Amino acid sequence: VPFVNVSTLPSNLHIDLTAATLCNINNKGVAISTPLSISDDIDGDSRNATTPDVGADEWTMPTPTPGTAAASNNSICSYFGAITIGLTGQSTGSEFTFQWQLSTDGGTTYNPLSNAGIYSGVTTSTLGISSVAGLNGYKYKCIVARCTPSVTSALSNVVTLTVYDPATASPNFAANPICSGS
Repeated sequence: VPFVNVSTLPSNLHIDLTAATLCNINNKGVAISTPLSISDDIDGDSRNATTPDVGADEWTMPTPTPGTAAASNNSICSYFGAITIGLTGQSTGSEFTFQWQLSTDGGTTYNPLSNAGIYSGVTTSTLGISSVAGLNGYKYKCIVARCTPSVTSALSNVVTLTVYDPATASPNFAANPICSGS
């Protein structure tokens, strides 16, 4: 059990909420009812009657930090190819998982991406996109979750791609000469 301090006196038997092993012990205790019932923890906090936390300290799983999502270039010419969208400042550690999502309808609906076609790294903190052709207006965000199955999660900000296509002069190529190099 990841206690705050057991190596020096006085010991601190509160759960270390920064420990990577939290997922292994969250709600994994056994309720004690016979011969007596233990209804509170060492701080007087109410214990969960059916799935208490392991040890003498009832605690709440901290929410992960999603970080800030940013594209390596979110305003790009369609024939320039690959970009990445990465998180900075996100929670790290083996207990955190990532899932990038895509919206093609202006942000109304988001669906999880898979490592197929133009996408790679969909379950990491950096999403790879090998070709941006046809992706103008697509929106991306990442779910950062703690534990599997997820106990708690948080969403990153949304990154919207602006992809200029010189063949169709869309969107407004004349006013945005990114593809011509000027």
